[in-house]
Amino acid sequence: MLIPTIKTKKHLIISPDSILHNLPFEAILINAPSTLEQPDYLINHYSISYVQSSYIYYSLKEYEVNNEEKIAFNMLLVADPEYQSDYLEETRTLFNLDKSFGRLKYSLEEAKNIIGLKLYKIDQLIGENATEEKIKKLMLNDYDIIHFAAHCLVNINEPGLSGLLLIPGNSNEDGLLQFYEIEKYNIKAKLVFLSACNSISGKVLAGEGMIGLSTSFMHAGALGVVGTIWFIDDYSTSLLVQKYYSELAKNYDYALALKNAQLSLIKNPKYSHPYYWATFRLIGLN
Repeated sequence: MLIPTIKTKKHLIISPDSILHNLPFEAILINAPSTLEQPDYLINHYSISYVQSSYIYYSLKEYEVNNEEKIAFNMLLVADPEYQSDYLEETRTLFNLDKSFGRLKYSLEEAKNIIGLKLYKIDQLIGENATEEKIKKLMLNDYDIIHFAAHCLVNINEPGLSGLLLIPGNSNEDGLLQFYEIEKYNIKAKLVFLSACNSISGKVLAGEGMIGLSTSFMHAGALGVVGTIWFIDDYSTSLLVQKYYSELAKNYDYALALKNAQLSLIKNPKYSHPYYWATFRLIGLN
């Protein structure tokens, strides 16, 4: 009953409820495929964005109208933190993590892919410069786009403790840029891209939706956040991100750029399974 009512549309705005926040609507099958056919996913027909609630959506719309500014291409790119093994082990122990983790193998390649497009004016914090200290010294309201490629630590029970794992930079910082710190910033970015595992996962609250890092960035002023709802493959993510920013520069349509980036992986036999692309979603305004 749903599809006929929306078949003339090109973009869907979805406000999930409860456990449906964990459902990748992009991967819903429209038609059951035969053995040799490529599955017909919902993403083939629509660009898709999500909102936590109708109240939050209209609040963002009102903010957008009252802060109408010319769209530009200034980007802050934070990638490939130069993690030391002892620092990662201390972090794993501190947060009682089951598995160890290391430096992201293709995070640097992801950054180089974005820079190589030569479509954006980019300030870079890469490798040893990807520190919490340097992030906090920047005027984050100078950027239209903020892109992070790093580890993400998610605390489902206490979302305020979730954060992006950078490196400290000095003894006053622990290297984890946390929810409660992010929401205090003044961010005017139209888009924040969190290229990390489970980067928009969080705690689902009635009437408020899923509370996670996307919420903190939107509290700080971001209008839209692209992130993930499960673990991601490092290399295929670098391909998706490159395609995303290539498409974004054509028409500045966040959801359409994400759709086209996801379709590019679907067309690649190695990465056509929804695991590789359906984890990404846009939350907020398109």
